[in-house]
Amino acid sequence: MFRLQRFFSSTSLVFILVTAVLLGFFYRYLSIELLLHDGENKNVATTQVLANSLWPQIAPLLVEARPVAVDADTELLHRRVAQLIEGLQVVKIKIYRPSGMTVFSTDAAQIGEDQSDNSAVALARQGAVSNAFVERDHFNNFDQRVEHLDLLQTYLPLFVPGSGKIVGVFEVYSDYTPTLSRIARVQGVLMAGIGLILLLLYAALLLLVRHAETIISRQQVQLHRHVEELKKTQFQLESRVAE
Repeated sequence: MFRLQRFFSSTSLVFILVTAVLLGFFYRYLSIELLLHDGENKNVATTQVLANSLWPQIAPLLVEARPVAVDADTELLHRRVAQLIEGLQVVKIKIYRPSGMTVFSTDAAQIGEDQSDNSAVALARQGAVSNAFVERDHFNNFDQRVEHLDLLQTYLPLFVPGSGKIVGVFEVYSDYTPTLSRIARVQGVLMAGIGLILLLLYAALLLLVRHAETIISRQQVQLHRHVEELKKTQFQLESRVAE
């Protein structure tokens, strides 16, 4: 005999767990998408401020014929950048020539690196902005080493102030470690809350199913009794006919 209660209890528990997990990850997906959009807007605004404020120091570094080195100009630019982004989420700035050569970085050790094969740099040279969240076990932040960060990495075109001419590429890192930690905590609470609500609904439905199964069992007993009575009546009628 088909056991409705057993079938309902086993399948419903699976659906509850799957639903809670899927909704939790859907929340995380939406939150990350909103963060990416918000972070991109912030980094675009930050680089515009940097380009407008520091163009006299940035422009000479973009000349392809100029040797790339850590000199007095890059050290001055380093100090100015540090002043402008103080108190912001930005933890690192890099500037590339159109060729992909790194001409400035707040991590001075990276100046002179060739990123010509970096697809994100190539896209930024064409005017596109690309974002991605990256995890770093260690990270050099203005010559200071920090550990375990969740960062938003953004590549943006560098425009000549007041024009639409692209003359280089910005790479910006913003610290979203606290924000992503909060999202993870909320995701856990959300999954637990949804799971609890669904379990309460499951308990209520289980009571209904149990009650329905009791009624069905009672009706089956009554049906069986009626069938037996009909068989007995039929036997008696057939016996009379035979006489």
